[in-house]
Amino acid sequence: MAQGGACYPYVGRLRNDADVERLAGRSKDPPILLPVQLTLVPEAVDSFEAAALALRHCDELCTRLANQHHLVRNSLPLRLALLQHTVVEVVPLPLPHPPPPEALADPACDPCFWRRAAMRHETQADLLGLLLRLSRHYLAASLSLPNSTHLDGTRCIVMAAIACLADAVLRTHVYDCPSLFAEHWAGRAGGPTSAFGFGLGGLELETDSATLLSPTLAAARVQVLDYAAARLESLAPNHQVFQFERSMRMQPADLGLVHQLCLATGFPPHNLPHYFCAAAPSLLDALPEFGILRDIVFGLKMLMAATLDAIPSPGQWSPLQARFSWSYAVESELLQVSAFGEGTLRCAGEEEAQKKKRRGLFQGADAPTPRVPLSLASASNLLGEEVSTEDDVLHVKALPDFGIRMRGHDAELLLQYLTVPYLRVPLLLRFFADRSRLKTLLSPSVQAVLDAALFEPGAWAPPVPVEVPEAVPVSDRAILSTPAGLLTQELRTPPRR
Repeated sequence: MAQGGACYPYVGRLRNDADVERLAGRSKDPPILLPVQLTLVPEAVDSFEAAALALRHCDELCTRLANQHHLVRNSLPLRLALLQHTVVEVVPLPLPHPPPPEALADPACDPCFWRRAAMRHETQADLLGLLLRLSRHYLAASLSLPNSTHLDGTRCIVMAAIACLADAVLRTHVYDCPSLFAEHWAGRAGGPTSAFGFGLGGLELETDSATLLSPTLAAARVQVLDYAAARLESLAPNHQVFQFERSMRMQPADLGLVHQLCLATGFPPHNLPHYFCAAAPSLLDALPEFGILRDIVFGLKMLMAATLDAIPSPGQWSPLQARFSWSYAVESELLQVSAFGEGTLRCAGEEEAQKKKRRGLFQGADAPTPRVPLSLASASNLLGEEVSTEDDVLHVKALPDFGIRMRGHDAELLLQYLTVPYLRVPLLLRFFADRSRLKTLLSPSVQAVLDAALFEPGAWAPPVPVEVPEAVPVSDRAILSTPAGLLTQELRTPPRR
């Protein structure tokens, strides 16, 4: 008996001699961390089978990273970097059509990877299915992060690359058992038919103010824009499909493609919108390539909606939540798409919103929030008022000091240089090369302006000869558009000494 126990005769009632081990419950099994070997994706591919293998490794690695996001550090950035590397650098992007004359005689001489040889039907189906899965992985990962100028431009270009790759796969010759949809898509079905195609929904406008810090990403933007422009130029009238940026109402080209496919497969050509959205799933079950291409193109154009509230808000999205569910509203005759738990997604009617964005109408208390901040390489955006020429800068009452009390003369020069986009790269580099202004780069605001001026590609134009302007300033600034971006243009065509 414990000493002094007689002083507390009832203390024994507090004792509990019963077994309490059962209250601990069953222990949790430690999580199993599966290895993620990123080096499985090769540095380059030289055949269709190798391209399919690279895409499959990328898909499996992204699946492991997504399922182990609570165990693997930086799962989202790793997925984004892996997908961008695979789609933009490993798998060759298609080149514009038509091929050079020497390739018509010998396809092996064609510089385009996707026109050199024919492939098997199973390889084509495998490539298309993998591209769809990678597009879902990329949408889920990119929409899980807060939007920024760099991320927005990157994800638009990568999704455009996936869409162009899917288009190129469908147009590649299949020598054993060609897909019926691929033959009609490429215009090889015979009879009174011709090829169909899609546009990139204003990608050149949406990425002209994106900060592209990667040379491969800037080159990929040029390649997909050149490829899409060449394809659209080769199409017959009313053969551009999937114009979701214009309206979610089916266009004549969409109805024509579905009607043509119904006639080729024997399905009754009635209620065509129901075939398109799989409310009547018989056509898409017979031709799954149609649904794959439709979903990839819609994912691209959804990312380019003008306002921030039109795209899914950042969250921990999974690839399963990036699956699009299609329906058709008979009363309004509109296609409806849902995913990411956001209800009906919309990217329709954005052309007018894009025009408003270019006119700077996203200002004011009741104005909608733009998808990305406006370009910092624009003097109008920095001042909050319309500034078109150097003379306009002289009439500005209050010049910004960029948080470092920049001298008024220097701020005036900086803003004037930004009014001439075609010359801003050498002018700004010479401006900051002055030792008296070098310390201004300590300001994050000045750094952001210089980054935007250097790495924003600016207005795009196809690589065709243009007329030399006869007067300065030019009456139409479209003449100053470049095929590969302002920085590349400056590096390729420096002034002669």
